[in-house]
Amino acid sequence: MYRVYIPAMNARHYDHSKLKELRKSRDLTQDQVAEALNVDRQTIYRAEGGLTAGYDLLCDMCDLYGVSIISVIYPRRVKACVA
Repeated sequence: MYRVYIPAMNARHYDHSKLKELRKSRDLTQDQVAEALNVDRQTIYRAEGGLTAGYDLLCDMCDLYGVSIISVIYPRRVKACVA
């Protein structure tokens, strides 16, 4: 069985400002989002700042906000490595 490794994403891969807009439009704080997703507030801060975010985190954030991941990521391929 193969594992697919998807590298962490940054501002080149997703619209980090949209994440912040989505959170604010739902009147949520970074602390509230972090608690709901069971992650550290710094993780949300880094994702919204475009520094780094894993695909799973982005999916979880989009689920929380009720939007599709497609509305946040840029239409570019992310090179996956098979390990």
